[in-house]
Amino acid sequence: MAHRGIRRWWLWGLLVLAACLALGQNCAGPAPSNVPIASACGLHAAYCVEVIGKSPLAVAAGDFNRDGAIDLAVANFGTDNVELLFNDGRGRLTSAGKYKVGDSPGTIAAADFDGDGDLDLAASDGLGVAVLINRGDGTFEPAVHVDLDPQINAFPISMTAADLDGDGAVDLAAAGLGYRFEPDFLTVTNLDNVAILHNNGSGTFTLTQTIIIDNPFPRLGDITAGDVDGDGRADLIVDQSSGLVTVLLNQGAGSFAVAFSLDLGANHILSDVKVADLNGDGRGDLIVADNGDPLDPANDGGDVAVFYNLGNGSFAQALLLQAGWAPTSIGVADVDGDSLPDLVVANNLSNDVSVLVNQGGGGFEPPWTFASGDGPTSVALADFNGNGIVDLAVSHMNSGAVGVYLNDGTGDFTSGR
Repeated sequence: MAHRGIRRWWLWGLLVLAACLALGQNCAGPAPSNVPIASACGLHAAYCVEVIGKSPLAVAAGDFNRDGAIDLAVANFGTDNVELLFNDGRGRLTSAGKYKVGDSPGTIAAADFDGDGDLDLAASDGLGVAVLINRGDGTFEPAVHVDLDPQINAFPISMTAADLDGDGAVDLAAAGLGYRFEPDFLTVTNLDNVAILHNNGSGTFTLTQTIIIDNPFPRLGDITAGDVDGDGRADLIVDQSSGLVTVLLNQGAGSFAVAFSLDLGANHILSDVKVADLNGDGRGDLIVADNGDPLDPANDGGDVAVFYNLGNGSFAQALLLQAGWAPTSIGVADVDGDSLPDLVVANNLSNDVSVLVNQGGGGFEPPWTFASGDGPTSVALADFNGNGIVDLAVSHMNSGAVGVYLNDGTGDFTSGR
């Protein structure tokens, strides 16, 4: 029993350390959440809601109760639950219940896992993933936990949802830490890994593959899915705290193999990765949040790196776009109405959001930044007030609040109050 308790605290400490590194957190813990809007969500938020569970680390947008308005689901890292925030149609969010999941949910995804037309939820928790099936009215069945590989004590740092095997059902992939303890030698071997969870079509999942990423120390960060080699299959991309962006190509039938890595520099801490066609050539480009090298005072990061896909299995040298201090989460959507995908970035330690407007042809305007609340960690871009324009929602881990920032149609989220 004592051994199990020691193991739990060892895992907890490693998970918190990894989350702090990956998310740019200062690990000081969340501030009290009963703070005024000026610090909870910032002066520019049209609406700000305190979540029941504290430390909201990640958000996912979708119409969960099928009323035509875009709601939010929140992963509350500090209180081990997922919380629903229903939208009144104008962008005002109201708590609609919370659901217990496992330890320290850090990422959340919304998709129709059981094929009934309703959006379900999955959240990383403890040593696996919690799946919550929507009853059809925005309430959810109790979470079902799916373990990752127990042989390597795998637990996820990040997770993504996509149809990985082409059968029409949405699967899950998790990037996680793992280790093997050798009691005879009192040694611990790091086993960073990517886990593939196959959906049988009814919303139940089976671990089908664990891919070990060869790292001497825990380094995996965020994971996403997208077709980067143009074969019509969803590939996987994972970033690392070693400055590497690793591509795992889909071999067919949902089987993956490590193909290559792109390097942003030794010791660079990368905290988010997305796939999108930014220059309109039909190929999936890579977008990565770069927190810089903590061992180099002259390189403190604060960039978004764009790797343009050259279409021949390779990527161009990274284009670095300035963001704020500790960029944590990247949203991709057309925010200024010109049909080009723009970037919106939550900067965790500078307590602000950067908007990078796409000029077309692979170029971006200089960023403009506005103050948010305390410790922004995750962004979601969607039309929250129903006027056909993409708005912004931001979770604030330190102040325990989620804010909605309304877009005036030009990409300005500061004038919607």
